[in-house]
Amino acid sequence: LLELGDGKKQACIHLNSTSQYILSGGLDGTVNVWDLKTKKSNRSLKDHKDEVTCVSYNGRDSYLASGSASGEIILHSITTNLSSAPFGQGGNQAVRDLRYSFFKKALFGTVSDNGTVVLWDANTQSAYHIFDIAHKAPASGLCFSPVNDLLFITVGLDKRVICYDTASKLLLKTQVVEAPLTSVDIMYDGITLALGSSRGKIYLFDLRMMTSPLKTASAHKTSVKC
Repeated sequence: LLELGDGKKQACIHLNSTSQYILSGGLDGTVNVWDLKTKKSNRSLKDHKDEVTCVSYNGRDSYLASGSASGEIILHSITTNLSSAPFGQGGNQAVRDLRYSFFKKALFGTVSDNGTVVLWDANTQSAYHIFDIAHKAPASGLCFSPVNDLLFITVGLDKRVICYDTASKLLLKTQVVEAPLTSVDIMYDGITLALGSSRGKIYLFDLRMMTSPLKTASAHKTSVKC
């Protein structure tokens, strides 16, 4: 058992592709990079002015991205140790999740409290496409398929699971479940979808047949965040 960042009030984490480094975001607006070999902080970034709500490495671990409670997104180069200027949609809508595509190194997605889903171009730091009517309540989670370069999925407190096509920019499928959803991830088989709910339950679905879950587990007493 290893404990990092004791007393630093960390709110979100992400593991890099080699499992050597952990990203964490704190309530104080700091993004920390932890080296699991040395068990020490590799670097600490203080670019945000508000709580860091989500962090992610890109597929090659060359960049890290972070989102905040004020809606700002900041990209940081691991190679040059330089950070971008803050960007985003504005409006002080918290960014609740941020993930990079497995296939397109400059493509990442975000979901926000206003229910908006945005695909971003990291090179230009501008929106590639905005799905502004995707969710009818705060959107809370996002993931890209590890086997299908066009597919990504979002969930929200409106109980909706939505599948999208990044090429056509269309909503492919919407499924409503029994509880508000707070997190999502897809297994490396590209088929099994894991959903976390605000009621502490975890649901496993087969993407080919979303009418009912494969398995449901009462795992936590509070919201499942990751």
